[in-house]
Amino acid sequence: YLPEATNSAGGWLAGVLPHRLPGGKPAPKAGLDARAMMEAPRKAYVLVGAEPELDCWNGAAALNALQGAEFVAVLGPYASAASKSYARVILPVATFAETSGAYVNAEGRWQSFRGASKPFGEARPAWKVLRVLGNLCGVAGFEYASSEEVLAEVRGACGEVKPDNTLDFSQTLTPFRVDG
Repeated sequence: YLPEATNSAGGWLAGVLPHRLPGGKPAPKAGLDARAMMEAPRKAYVLVGAEPELDCWNGAAALNALQGAEFVAVLGPYASAASKSYARVILPVATFAETSGAYVNAEGRWQSFRGASKPFGEARPAWKVLRVLGNLCGVAGFEYASSEEVLAEVRGACGEVKPDNTLDFSQTLTPFRVDG
């Protein structure tokens, strides 16, 4: 079994999809996915570790939407020429190798890791930057002191949810008859 993309099971479980809540529960009201936000441009965007002009299926449309926005905040390890063309602010965040975190592998197991080195210069792990922004904006739920606390909350929200890769053939195959 191969997942749809890297850590896609973790995304579903953490509730980072526009139609899911933590634990993979359906959201009462679905938000917009990245494609929809590019096709119907927003006034503002917050990008975390993404370069939509390179990462999206239609980089030109993504670049156009971002350049037309009133405000774009980029949290990323690099300040590219493209991001400088659309970002109002670029906040330096650590690369994946400079921060701790967790993911759910293709087998459905949670795996944690530590940063291999300290973040360069003024960069900080993205979760810390988001925590500070949440604090500055007065948003509840941004009191984390470590990435382990973030992980504990996500795992707690997931409860006993366990990914199941088994295929129930009785539900997916339709019997058919071949006449000779």
